[in-house]
Amino acid sequence: MPHNRPAVARSSGPEPTPGDRAELSRAAGAPVIRAERAAWGFSNRTDLVTTADGRRLVIQRYHRRRDAEHRLSAMRQLAPLLAERDIRIPTIVATSLDAQPPSATFEVLPGEPLPVLLGFDLTGSDFPVIAAEMGRLLAQLASTPTHGVHLPRLWANPTRLAARASAWLEVIAADLPSAETAVLHRLILELPDLFEARPGVVAHGDFGPANVLVADGRISGLLDWEFARLADPLFDVAWWGWLVRFHHPDVLGAAWPAFLSARGFDGGDPLVAARIFSLQALRVLEVVNDAPARGAGVRDDWIRRLSTTLAWAPWTEWARRCVSSARRR
Repeated sequence: MPHNRPAVARSSGPEPTPGDRAELSRAAGAPVIRAERAAWGFSNRTDLVTTADGRRLVIQRYHRRRDAEHRLSAMRQLAPLLAERDIRIPTIVATSLDAQPPSATFEVLPGEPLPVLLGFDLTGSDFPVIAAEMGRLLAQLASTPTHGVHLPRLWANPTRLAARASAWLEVIAADLPSAETAVLHRLILELPDLFEARPGVVAHGDFGPANVLVADGRISGLLDWEFARLADPLFDVAWWGWLVRFHHPDVLGAAWPAFLSARGFDGGDPLVAARIFSLQALRVLEVVNDAPARGAGVRDDWIRRLSTTLAWAPWTEWARRCVSSARRR
């Protein structure tokens, strides 16, 4: 599920149980003498541990093996390409995918997750500065060569995406108000024209403030590759905007222009705005489709988030004019 927050944010929670410590020790390959659970997490669990031989490691335990396999495959493929662009991601130390639950062990990168560094308050003057740096980082990520990279390509193919999104909507249409269903139908109908002939780029898939580490005022690492894919160049831009608007609405106005400009997009372009809204709504629809496998109550929560998203920018005559303009370009 997006925003699992698998980082090294620390918690003052209870000490691990003997069974939990034994599980962490198996994953670390050495006795664990200290463990701190990440301050957040949804379907996956992350612990920062110290072993008896003095190593500090991050251990992630996954809800679903297939998610772990995808994350690790993406990291192995992308690590050398990202290093050439000065983008640091965690180094994989060990994996235990046959364990229950499946797990992976990583080296600890320097820095703290951005929200932790800012005391979970993004309203200060520091966040727009880091937002601009995130935009520049995203531009570097999008320049990563895609030849020979084996990642899901659905979001780079608007015709296939429209067909899949129609299936997602059919599953949940009965649980949505008719007005919201109509908006989604319209978005899906116009999707091929709005995104036709645009390149696919490497996308992180959950690019947001919680998945960057910051040290000495600079981004020192990019975490959580479970949702990596090839997608439209605006995919990560749109999801960053969704995450910030949904979780920190008061800061979007100050941070969004700096982020967009650093990434290289014009926020005043109506086509950019229309594409961003389309990607946000359809990505949340995709998450709703996947939610039942994540646990009881998750689907209802994401349906509510979908309703909130659709209320941000209804599919008005203005948006339809944007699509008509896209057809002529």
